[in-house]
Amino acid sequence: MAIIKCSDCREKVSSTARTCPKCGIKVQKPIPVIALLMLSIISIWGIYRINNYYDSSSSLNAPISEIRIQTPSVRSTTESEENPDTTLDEEWQKLAWIDKGKDIVRAGMRAPSSVVFRNEYFNRGELGTPVACGEVNAKNGFGAYIGFQRFISAGSDKFTFLESEVVDFSTLWRTLCL
Repeated sequence: MAIIKCSDCREKVSSTARTCPKCGIKVQKPIPVIALLMLSIISIWGIYRINNYYDSSSSLNAPISEIRIQTPSVRSTTESEENPDTTLDEEWQKLAWIDKGKDIVRAGMRAPSSVVFRNEYFNRGELGTPVACGEVNAKNGFGAYIGFQRFISAGSDKFTFLESEVVDFSTLWRTLCL
C-alpha cells in the first residue's frame, strides 16, 4: 500500500482506495514500472520493424529507372511456334496475371466490394516486366465513387501502384504500360 496524490484535489490518498475521501473522484492507480518498461520495449521493437519494412533500400523508394522485378519464366517464342497450344497457355497466363493484379488492387481499397475495373490489359514494358495495367474506381469512406484512376500491378502488393499514390506515376506508366 502506497500513498499517492489525488489527480484532482492533490490530497494524499491510499493507493488501495477507490475514490478520494475529500473530492470523491475515482483514484487513478499508478502504472507499475514493469508495465512501462514492457510498453517501451514493445514500442522500440515496433519502430524497428516498421523501419526495416520501409527500408531506404527498398524498391518503393528507389528511382523508377532502378526498379527491377523478378518475374517467372515464360516459354520462348520457338516453343509456341512448335506447339499452337502454348500461345493459348500464354493467353491464360496473361489473364491470370491481370486477375491477380486486380485482386491486389481490390484488397487495397477501402470498400473492396465496390471496386470497378475498366481498360485492363497485360503488358511487358521497356524493362520486360510483366504487369497488369488499367483503370480502377471505388467508393471512399463516405460511400461515393472517387473516379477512375490508373493502376499498375506487377503481381504483388509491394509492386502495385495507384495513380493517386505515386508522385511520378506518368513515368512509371510510360515505362511499364505503353
